[in-house]
Amino acid sequence: MSSNRFFIIVLCILTIITCALLGSVIAGVRYIEHVNRENRYLRDQIRDIEDELGDLERELDKLRSDFEDLEEELLELDSLLYGVEVRKMEATAYAPHDDAAVAGMCYQGNPNITATGDQVGDGIFAVDPTEIPYGSKMVVIGSDWIETGKALDTGSAMRSNENLIDMYKPTRQQAFNFGRQDVLVLYREPSK
Repeated sequence: MSSNRFFIIVLCILTIITCALLGSVIAGVRYIEHVNRENRYLRDQIRDIEDELGDLERELDKLRSDFEDLEEELLELDSLLYGVEVRKMEATAYAPHDDAAVAGMCYQGNPNITATGDQVGDGIFAVDPTEIPYGSKMVVIGSDWIETGKALDTGSAMRSNENLIDMYKPTRQQAFNFGRQDVLVLYREPSK
């Protein structure tokens, strides 16, 4: 009986050891499965981050290219604007060709000829020539319009108000409708 007892005790001990080992193995397997899940998750995260990094690198390359293009455009604009003056002024309009044009108000002298001897027409601006020299190329920007031309005429109102320009209009009604407007004037004096 003592050998049976010994055998049962050994069997119990072996069962306990086997259970403990089996529990450890199961815990180890679960831990390995957990680590594998974490590794897959981290690999997926790394892949997503690498994709985002690739997108950001492409976006950065695009921004660098856009910046280089803007630098080129800025240099071109700078060369175009070299010598350009900018002034905030007031604009009125005159219509020397209208049948109802009044001498002294709409024109002085010949209504078809500017103070510089040029033909009166679209793109002609009357200015104070001591402020904006005759022949200056001009861009006049209103609230919702832009007009280009040259400073080729003057008038007594312009000579007495350095911040006033007068713009040619075909009819007196168009000149009246134009009224007085605040404008931004860009001009470049003619080459000497």
